[in-house]
This record gives sequence, structure tokens and C-alpha cells, in this order.
Amino acid sequence: MNESQAYCPRCKKVAAFVKTAKTSKCQVCGFEYQLSEPPRLNEAAHSTAGAIGSLVIKIFGGILIGILALAGIVALLAGIAFVGCIVASKGKF
Repeated sequence: MNESQAYCPRCKKVAAFVKTAKTSKCQVCGFEYQLSEPPRLNEAAHSTAGAIGSLVIKIFGGILIGILALAGIVALLAGIAFVGCIVASKGKF
């Protein structure tokens, strides 16, 4: 028979699972899940490298947005200070 012992997530017991062509079924509670092939080693390595590259791009993008926001705030404050100096001197430049 095509059985294996494993922990069932539904009934929380170690039970025998009967494997069919594409599914495996718990004999205790009837929980059933689809069986699938694991990813090939090459595909897993490429997806991990792509995920790391994407993460690096997101981090640098976030840093760039932060720097641009800070530069905008500094420019705004400089403008406010400039206008404040003009108002304080009552236009005697």
C-alpha cells in the first residue's frame, strides 16, 4: 500500500496518509492536500538571486526618496528663512 506516517494539521495527530496520483489523504479525519514537485535547484537559485536584487533596489529606492524629501524640506526652510529676513528688514535690501 502507498501509506506514510505524518502529522496531520487538521486532527493534530500522527496518522497514516494514503497517497494517490496527485493527492495525499489522512485516514483519520479525511484531510487531503495536493502533492507537487519541488522546484529545480537552478530555478530556486535564480529566484533567490532575483529576490535579493529586488530587495537591494527597494532599499536604495527608499533611501533616495528619503534624501529627496529631506532636500525638499531644507529648501522649504531656507525659503521661509529668506522671506523672514526680508520681512524683518522691511524690504531694505
